[in-house]
Amino acid sequence: MPEDQKLAEEEALRGPWVAELCDDYGDLLTPDDVNADDGSYTVEVVRDSAAPKDGRMPGSYHSGDVLYSLDDLFVDDEDPSVGVWARWTQAQAVAEALNARVASTEFSGAAE
Repeated sequence: MPEDQKLAEEEALRGPWVAELCDDYGDLLTPDDVNADDGSYTVEVVRDSAAPKDGRMPGSYHSGDVLYSLDDLFVDDEDPSVGVWARWTQAQAVAEALNARVASTEFSGAAE
């Protein structure tokens, strides 16, 4: 692999990545805080400058620090595969997989 590609890949995957669940105002929530009567929610996979600070998601951050942000998610969505619980589960799995990839010997070059 060319050195510049390797450096770009390392920067793109650098973590740690975290999955976050928040309300429409950016306040962090736990799954116990989620209620079907409270409206919509946001699920994000973020790192560094986009990671929460003081219980809130930051208002500004480096764009490369947000893998994705899904808003307008509902508890009782007509299609449960796109509801807040499905997206929260997926976000946690994505963050865990990215962190595992970064920690793997394949990525670190130790196996080369």
